[in-house]
Amino acid sequence: MIGIYCHHTSRFSRNTGIQRCLRATARALAEQGVHLAPLVWSPQAKALALADLQARQHLAAWSGPPQEAWCHRMPPAGSWLLVVELISGPHHPTQPWLRRLADRQGWRLAAVFHDAIPLAWGGHAAQHHRAYMRGLGDYDLVLATSATSRAALESFWQQHLHGSLRAQLHTLPLAAEMAGTPRQRPESRPPSAPLKLLSVGSLEPRKNHRRLLQALAWLEAHDALRTSLQLVGWPNDPRVVAMVQRAQQRGLPLAWDSEADDEALLRHYQACDLSVYPSLEEGFGLPVLESLWLGKPCVVGHAPALQEQAQGGGCVVVNTNSWQPLAEALHSLQRQPLQLQRLQAQLADRQLRSWAHYAHALLQRMEATQP
Repeated sequence: MIGIYCHHTSRFSRNTGIQRCLRATARALAEQGVHLAPLVWSPQAKALALADLQARQHLAAWSGPPQEAWCHRMPPAGSWLLVVELISGPHHPTQPWLRRLADRQGWRLAAVFHDAIPLAWGGHAAQHHRAYMRGLGDYDLVLATSATSRAALESFWQQHLHGSLRAQLHTLPLAAEMAGTPRQRPESRPPSAPLKLLSVGSLEPRKNHRRLLQALAWLEAHDALRTSLQLVGWPNDPRVVAMVQRAQQRGLPLAWDSEADDEALLRHYQACDLSVYPSLEEGFGLPVLESLWLGKPCVVGHAPALQEQAQGGGCVVVNTNSWQPLAEALHSLQRQPLQLQRLQAQLADRQLRSWAHYAHALLQRMEATQP
C-alpha cells in the first residue's frame, strides 16, 4: 500500500501544478491497481488521519481519482508514505516528525521534489522551504522532477547537510499528459489568420506576465495581423492582477479566465494556435508539456528547466528578461507560417510520457530502493 499525503490538495480551491501532479499521480497509481490511502494532517490530534468523504470528493475534481478509488484504512507496516505536496509552514507536520512517524509505523518515506524556487522568490516562505529541503535528506527516496531541480537540491544538501544524508535521489520527469485527456495532434491553420495565443499560469511576478503583455502591446501597435491572448490562471498576486486589468482597460486583445476547470482549459487549448510560457524560473514547467500533449507548440522562457522541456522539439526558447525577444519571436511566427508548421511537425514526432508511464517508473524506483 501507498499512503499519499494530500492535506492541501484535499481542500485547496485551485488546481495548481503541484495539485495537478498529486491528482494525476494518484489516479494513475489507482488505475494500476495500487492500494492508496489518502492522508491529511490533524493539528488537533497532531497526527495523520484518513481523508474524509468531502476531502476525497474534492480530490476527485479536476480529473483526479474517483473518491471510491481510495482505501479506508491506514497503511500497514512495510508501506510507503508518498509526499507530493510541500511539507512546509505551520499548517503541516514538520519533516522530523514525519520521519519519526514513518519509523514507528514501519513505513518508508518518498517525496517528489519540485523546485527550490521559494529560496529566491518566496519571501517569508524561504525559511520554511529551507527546513523542507533539509528534511528531504532524511527520506528514503526523493524524486526530482527535472535535472534542474535535482541539481538545486544536491547543491543545497552539500551546503547544509554534512555527512547526514540518508535519501536516495533520482530524477523522474513528470508526465506531459493532461490526466484523462487523449493526446491531441497538431492542426493546420490558415496562413493569414490572426495568431491566437494562450498562456497558462498563476498570476504572480515569477510567471512574467509583464513581459508578455508588453510584447502583446508592441504586436498590437506594429503588426497588421491581429494577435490575441488568452490568460488562464488564478489571481495569486494582486499586483499582477491589476496589471492584467489595466491592459484590458486599455484595449489590448486580452481575455483572462481565473476559474478554468479541466474542460475549460482543454477548450482554451483547442482554440489557440500557440501557447506562451515566459516564466523566469521553474522546477519543471508542467504547462509546457501539457501544451505539447494537446497539440500546441510553445514559446518558452530560457529558464534551465524550461530549456529541458524544449529539447525534444515543438518549442521556441527565447530570453524573457525583456519583452523585445518575445515580441520578435511571436512576430516571426505570425509572419512566417512555415516556422509554426515546423514546430507542429516536431511535436507530432515527439515522444511524450503519460501519467501511467510516470506511475510505473515511480513504482519501479520504490521497488529498487533498499530499506
